[in-house]
Amino acid sequence: MKSDVALVVTAFVVRVAVALRIDGIPLSRHPQYDSFEYLAWARHIAAGDFRWPIPPAHGPGYPFFLGALLAIGGGSLLFVRIVQALTGALTCLFLARAGERMFDAGSGCYAGFVLAIYAPLIWIDASILAEGLLLTLIAASLWCAVEAGASPASPRAAEATAPTPALV
Repeated sequence: MKSDVALVVTAFVVRVAVALRIDGIPLSRHPQYDSFEYLAWARHIAAGDFRWPIPPAHGPGYPFFLGALLAIGGGSLLFVRIVQALTGALTCLFLARAGERMFDAGSGCYAGFVLAIYAPLIWIDASILAEGLLLTLIAASLWCAVEAGASPASPRAAEATAPTPALV
């Protein structure tokens, strides 16, 4: 339990430090490419305009998440980055918990702390990109699956993927 708290705090502090550092960079204040498209759609959502762009360049999940954060945070990109830092820290925790369940406590803890200081993931979590939220959801799904006993080595996983006889 103490290692979980240390893991989340470490991952969160590192991500917030990066978010604060990149907040002053012009490219961060004026996102380009995918970040620009996400942000434009999210700003419309935050303003109450729920129409989809024509054609939609991306799926609606992250723009709606981002739009909610912009509405709550008064349009602040720094607020968005801090919340995303928290979701990134949770990604580390979910992976550590899944690793503990699938292997052992040491392996899970090690994997979580490596992920907490893994620079490419930190950058993604501090940027306006959907991949950070996606990785959090994937890690949460993995943790839920192994907690339910559906790890790859589990007989329940084999039963779930076994072909069912056809009804004739």
